[in-house]
Amino acid sequence: MTDSSHTFLFADLVGFTALADLEGDSRALAVALELQRRTDHQMKRTRGMSRTEKQERTRDALLRAASRLFCRRGLEGTSIDEITEAAG
Repeated sequence: MTDSSHTFLFADLVGFTALADLEGDSRALAVALELQRRTDHQMKRTRGMSRTEKQERTRDALLRAASRLFCRRGLEGTSIDEITEAAG
């Protein structure tokens, strides 16, 4: 693993532990499983694409989702989480 992978893994474990402390083990597990499901789905959709193609596809999806949400809810009424959810 690279240093950045270690950092992400550590932050992820800290976040998981904090979520489990706040909302219980079942909720933390549900969040982790949903993250895995979304990651698996995204990996299957982009298999065989170059890194640049994946980046462009992600950027375009985020921009389209942000535009739609900003038109409906305004800039102040839209969160980053809502944009990423809408982008898929």
